[in-house]
Amino acid sequence: MAKSFSRAGFEIPGCPITTERLILRPIERADFPDTFEMDTNAEVMRYVPVPIPEEFSAYDQMMLKRLEPEGRLTGYLTVIKRDTGQTIGVIHLRPTQDQGLLELGFRFKPEFWSYGFASEGSKRLLEIAFNDLEADQVVAHVMAGNKASRRLLEQIGFDYVRDDLLDDIPVELFVCKPPA
Repeated sequence: MAKSFSRAGFEIPGCPITTERLILRPIERADFPDTFEMDTNAEVMRYVPVPIPEEFSAYDQMMLKRLEPEGRLTGYLTVIKRDTGQTIGVIHLRPTQDQGLLELGFRFKPEFWSYGFASEGSKRLLEIAFNDLEADQVVAHVMAGNKASRRLLEQIGFDYVRDDLLDDIPVELFVCKPPA
């Protein structure tokens, strides 16, 4: 039987997590100006169909409502460049709402695309998912047409499963299984 995960009380073990070039730590309110910058960037949000307020104060209030009582977003991590301390993106490993599976997702500021940061952070979270959390699989959803994210997922071990709908939006479903 496949292992099932719940958002209630879910935590990614080992935070903050370090890789060769990155620090991944739970997102905090102090990160909202950086996430607002990303979330209002048309390039970043091209394949993320989530309505985002145009004013920071409204965004801040929206994000505060999403925070858990502990002051965190379940499974969401701020991605920081170790050598500069600069916030460059957000990555998540969290239980899906309906299936109890773990889902991987990411978005980065455009000036940090194509440097392998998303791959580096994602690979580390997959190691945690399979080794520490003992997940049977990790899923990812990519909006149809997002070739760069699709290519990244395939490079780190995900396989395309099928076209799907997520909140009535056409997506491609990918699955990664633990290494044999």
